Amino acid sequence: MSEKRRDHRGRILHNGEIQLSDGRYRFKYVDEMGKERCVYSWRLDHNDATPKGKRRRYRFGRWRRKFRQIILSRLQQMAEI
Repeated sequence: MSEKRRDHRGRILHNGEIQLSDGRYRFKYVDEMGKERCVYSWRLDHNDATPKGKRRRYRFGRWRRKFRQIILSRLQQMAEI
């Protein structure tokens, strides 16, 4: 049985998420045109602190929810066809 991927703090990473060597997280997804895209963030969830001197932007929890909604809407559209 394969082990689950974890970050440096021991938290489980979901599909498409990795932690880079500089501590940032990357979320990789496929857009509507079939092109691979990447989103980078210093934070995995809302409790994470942003490193000093870095911009505080979004976290991946919000991105996960957004992409689940997109995928569900696409599946519904395909079911209607």
